[in-house]
Amino acid sequence: MEHGRAPDEAEREVLRKELEKELGPRGFMLAKKGFSDLPTDEALVYLAVEYALSTGRATTILTGDADVEEQFFKLLWLINTHYRGMLLADRYANDFASFKPRPLPERFAAHPACPFEPEGTVLIERGHPDLQHVLPPRPRPVPISCWRLGPYFSMMTFMAEREMNRLLEVKDRTGGLSTDRLGGRNLHPWLGLLPLRPPDSDCAVVARDKRIPLPGSRASIALRHPPRRGQRGGAHQLRRRTARPGADQEPDGDPGGLWRSRSPE
Repeated sequence: MEHGRAPDEAEREVLRKELEKELGPRGFMLAKKGFSDLPTDEALVYLAVEYALSTGRATTILTGDADVEEQFFKLLWLINTHYRGMLLADRYANDFASFKPRPLPERFAAHPACPFEPEGTVLIERGHPDLQHVLPPRPRPVPISCWRLGPYFSMMTFMAEREMNRLLEVKDRTGGLSTDRLGGRNLHPWLGLLPLRPPDSDCAVVARDKRIPLPGSRASIALRHPPRRGQRGGAHQLRRRTARPGADQEPDGDPGGLWRSRSPE
């Protein structure tokens, strides 16, 4: 709106190309959406996932809305990564000394943009980058799918673990944290794009987050950057199938390749 008017079609096309170049097709889709006070898509996806995890029944969402598919991807990515953080926090609470905790670098901790409160914040040794070692050896799997119907058929399936339901319970009790065992501190297993250098950037952090309350709820969200591309997970799989030839693929924007199959026991 720097010209004092809405963009014309040619200008919209230029904006679309610039946004897709910087953020990808998913980023463009999100950028063009307006704000809504009715979290219908989010509620639908959350209720489906919570039902699958609490009952152990395979669950499928049928939709013609790409926004529902987007929310499905984002929620299960969050659950997958925060689940590992919860399990790592369990181990840290049981034997913190073995994680060799150390303070954040002073230049980072003192910076106004640091997303963590300085008191009680420590870096800890994370172990294997994908945290495969913290996952339960005999999980109870349950598939959760989202089918998008329309000119092209698109399907995503996430092989969840019923043990993930405990993460939802923890977040409900704590207002959004991944653990309730560290006295109000959180654990972030990946430090993403935070300006830390190895070996610090390869650690996890136990910290009291600087958080933003969400109006109308008891929840709050942490101030932090998204995970760095190239970080890899290893426990689960999300794959998309469409009616287009050769389009069976992992979703665009898979943050760090976290959607992978667990190796057979």
